[in-house]
Amino acid sequence: MLVRFSCGCVGTKPVNDQVWCFISCDRAYEDNEIHIYIRESLVKKQFEPISAEEEHELITKISDLVHNGYKFQSIQRILGVASLNHS
Repeated sequence: MLVRFSCGCVGTKPVNDQVWCFISCDRAYEDNEIHIYIRESLVKKQFEPISAEEEHELITKISDLVHNGYKFQSIQRILGVASLNHS
């Protein structure tokens, strides 16, 4: 279940003193763009569930981000492009 915090952030309920935040209240939410953050500062804030429709929309967008990441990695492998992570 995704929740909206009193500040306006949207993310997961707190687990182990962490919150996965998908829509941050202090960042412009343009073009329905999702950014994923871990926000310990949200742990003590009040929250309430978002609507089922909004939750479905966000889960679909998160799923698309994950799927597109896998597609990108597959294209890199097919083309023989080195990973951008130089660790």
